[in-house]
Amino acid sequence: LMDLVLKREYAILHPDFEEETSTSNPIQVRPHNLRALSHMRQLDPLKIDTLISLRGMIVRTSPLIPDLKIGAFRCTICHHLIETLIDHGHIAEPTLCPNCNTKRSYRLLHNRCTFANKQMIRLQETPDEIPPGETPIGIVLFGYDDLVESVRPGDRMEITGVLRAMPRRVHPRISKCKSVFKTYLDVIYFQNLGASGQKEGLGKRRDDGGFSEERIREMK
Repeated sequence: LMDLVLKREYAILHPDFEEETSTSNPIQVRPHNLRALSHMRQLDPLKIDTLISLRGMIVRTSPLIPDLKIGAFRCTICHHLIETLIDHGHIAEPTLCPNCNTKRSYRLLHNRCTFANKQMIRLQETPDEIPPGETPIGIVLFGYDDLVESVRPGDRMEITGVLRAMPRRVHPRISKCKSVFKTYLDVIYFQNLGASGQKEGLGKRRDDGGFSEERIREMK
């Protein structure tokens, strides 16, 4: 959503901006350095679909995963082509062809679809944050596009992203879902903390958000 708003405002300021040129160099918003730092053991349902920041250690990364963004469907009767956007991981497959009025005649064309890079990452508590007598807990992260292959197991990171919830299925081949949801984090920004646990190149976090008093007066 933030990317769409920024792209719209940029197009207003720069009328010569072309949508085609933004494909290779997309305009993206990467907020980070939040004032409040959340903890994995204190994540509650009130934080779902909100921007949060977590700290931990990367323990596992997955290979590159092709993530479907735009699905292309072609009618097997009249060869009518239609493209649909992916909404929260669900494909809105067309059921009626507007050209020949045939029901359920569309077939997915994999070579005409648009995919994005995706990687699953496992974040775990650092040893100094684990309560005595407890086992470390973790959370699943998903990085997209330029965030893929940007971290390695063993890195201490501060992660900024949006907490999501997804229902658990009874069986992968059955559409019926359980009432219990599993949570994951859509990553927006990675900040390397280094071996000392402090942000590399940025120093410690300031109460004023990192801006000087002169800069704050200019923004007002």
